[in-house]
Amino acid sequence: EGNGVEATVRIVLNTSEKLSMAQAFEHFGTVPLPPYLGRESEASDRGKYQTVYAKDSASGSVAAPTAGLHFTDELLAKIHDKG
Repeated sequence: EGNGVEATVRIVLNTSEKLSMAQAFEHFGTVPLPPYLGRESEASDRGKYQTVYAKDSASGSVAAPTAGLHFTDELLAKIHDKG
């Protein structure tokens, strides 16, 4: 603590709509894909690139850690059952 930098960021959107930050991210944002896919994100990626840790969140994950994509509810249940 005390080692970070505090800053205020002002974002101006040139739109006739009044949007909250969450709405702006939803409207203008895209799913960050791993660079090895070599393509832009598509609507279907929104569900495919969420980890089980973020799926219950209203907004999901900002960027899914690639290794986390391999953890499914079923796999976590098996791990839990093994103790």
